[in-house]
Formats: sequence, structure tokens, C-alpha cells
Amino acid sequence: MHFSSEVFPEGEWETMQFFAYRNGVQELHKTVTYDSYMEEGFDISAVPGPVHFAGVFGWPEEWVIGDVLMIPVNEMCPEAWGFEEKVMVEEDVDIDFVEPLKKLYATVYVDVVGRSDGYPWYFIMEGNVDGYKLATLEPHLGDFSVAPTEIDIQHLYCRVPRQVDESLGLSLYVINEGTKAVEREDRKQYTLSIGEIAAEGGYDWNALALDDIHVTLDYAAARFEIRINDWTKVVMMNGQYKI
Repeated sequence: MHFSSEVFPEGEWETMQFFAYRNGVQELHKTVTYDSYMEEGFDISAVPGPVHFAGVFGWPEEWVIGDVLMIPVNEMCPEAWGFEEKVMVEEDVDIDFVEPLKKLYATVYVDVVGRSDGYPWYFIMEGNVDGYKLATLEPHLGDFSVAPTEIDIQHLYCRVPRQVDESLGLSLYVINEGTKAVEREDRKQYTLSIGEIAAEGGYDWNALALDDIHVTLDYAAARFEIRINDWTKVVMMNGQYKI
């Protein structure tokens, strides 16, 4: 089995995972190195007939749970691409996959104006998609929750999976210090509805290559700015801006 070279996006891949489904039942899960695949392809034994193939690049093998590409809680979506294609398997016939790969993540960049060490708050990205169904690469519903990764104190990012609704949100939590550890409870101060704003800006979660989303927070002004390509929206925290 081989891919057309036009399928691959730019990037480096160490391993590739392939899955085969017949009538909704998984018949194959094979992991191969990218180099060996590109040089030799690989062989499988399959009964002739229609088979639904899926391939994933960049997804941790330990995050494949049953028939789901799972994103564990407190983890962001991996930097992964995938494809799915129905083919007619025949004996002793090479299969060339020509379907373009889908980007399985969008990166949300968060810039915080004036943030410095010691600020008593942090972000959590939350949503209702926790991975993908293997047979179709459709989003899998479940709790998604992770703190964006810091590039530096004023710049963060988080990779999120494809969405099916407008539930994706970036929540701002204020740290409340109690006299004892059990008395400490961080308070959600504000949630920026990235899902609703993206829909307003015409974001296409079904596109082959998902666009990045840029969020800038000016905390002193209680002001968010959201940018998707050339489209920009400003959101004020208004009455919810409280310490």
C-alpha cells in the first residue's frame, strides 16, 4: 500500500498509524516508521471487498483507546494529521491513497498584555470534544480541559481538536488563597466563548487545514481581541471583570 506524495503536508513524521474497518469493525491497527513506509510501503492481509482505511500521523500510540483517538484531560490536542478513505481491496493489488490529509488541530495563541510573574490568575481551555472516532475521523464528544502552554510569561498557546458546536471556551481563573490547602478554591472569573466568536467570524471547522486563532488580552482594560485571518472582534469583560 502506498500514498501519493501529494498527500503529505510539510513536516517531519517519525511514525504513522494505519487502521482498517470493515462493516464498522476494526480489522487492522498497524504502526510503521515514516521512512520505511516511504521506501517500501507495507503489506497487509485483507479479504477482498470494501474496506474503510484511516491513517494518522503524529498521534501518540498510547492515546489510541479502542476505536477512539483520545485526548487525555490536561493534555492539548497533538500536532496530528489524518485521512480516511473507502477502497475496494483486491488480491495482489497495490493501493495508492490519494485523499489529502486533514489537519486534526487548530492552534489558539493567547497574548497577554503586561502580564508578569506573580499575577494571581491563569487560563484553562475547555470544550466538548476529546478526540476523534477512528473509523471516520469525526470528532468524539467528551470533556476537553487543559491549561495553555507558556511560550513565555506573555505568550501562550493551546492546540484544540475540530469542533462540532460552539462550546469551546477560554476561561480565566483567579487564585484564591485559603488559610489551609483544603480551603483554597480558584474562582472562574470569565469565559471567552471562542466557539461562538469563531462561528461569528465564519470559522470553518470542516476545512482540510484549520486556521489558527489569535487572542489578545489586555487585563487592565478588561479587553479581549480575537483575530482569525483578517477578521477581528473586540470583547469587553464588562460587569464580569472583578477581582
